[in-house]
Amino acid sequence: MKTSSTTLATTQLCGLAAAALLATGAAHANLLTNGSFEAGTFTPDANGVQHLALGSPGALPLQGWTLFVGDVFWVGTPNAYNISASEGALSMSLYDPFRPLVRVGSVQQTVASTVGTRYTLSFDVGANANFARPTGVEVQAAGQAADFYNVASGPDWQRFAWSFTAIDTTTVGK
Repeated sequence: MKTSSTTLATTQLCGLAAAALLATGAAHANLLTNGSFEAGTFTPDANGVQHLALGSPGALPLQGWTLFVGDVFWVGTPNAYNISASEGALSMSLYDPFRPLVRVGSVQQTVASTVGTRYTLSFDVGANANFARPTGVEVQAAGQAADFYNVASGPDWQRFAWSFTAIDTTTVGK
């Protein structure tokens, strides 16, 4: 999952939490590992955030996910920015509003899939009163992509769902 480069100018803060990839049909098992970003070795700075940089030495401490592009920020609750997770205590910010010229970050995960099976990815896009809206993300899987924007003036998190059909025995979700 990644934020769209076309939305870089309007995106102020992007985050995903509680992502779930489900096969449609009788079995609805969550195929993603650590969809709510809770598992891993979270080591926050004084602001309650852990900066995860592309090209940093060592394995990404976030279980189940790999860094695909740019830098991302693993955000704890509480934190200096008053950002709360939609589920649990941790979330992922894919954009640094304090360094707008830095590339938008992206995380991805590979899951086993069945060719021709329709899958639904559900996820939350976060926004915060301290940063301008809209916020958005682009999701990609199986050669398909879609953009989603949190434009609501209410809650910090807005739930979305997106469906795609698998074209291989493994699918990379970005």
